[in-house]
Amino acid sequence: TAAKYSPGRAHAGFHMQQRRLLRLCIDELHERLSQPHAVLLCVGHSAGACVAALTALQLVQCYGDAISFIGFGMPRLGD
Repeated sequence: TAAKYSPGRAHAGFHMQQRRLLRLCIDELHERLSQPHAVLLCVGHSAGACVAALTALQLVQCYGDAISFIGFGMPRLGD
């Protein structure tokens, strides 16, 4: 199955891992990203790059240009 992202869908396994990751650290991320000049670079390799991409995609909606992403050897994330 796939999770809905605009404009497409993401692999459900990557989506599930991304949600688990954010549940663990969202309070800390919010506290740090609320500081002036704060930035976050989401980085990953292979499946981790997919999780990092989904995380960056979600966080950029709240924190804009403070979020960046770099992925290495990333498999297809979705459609």
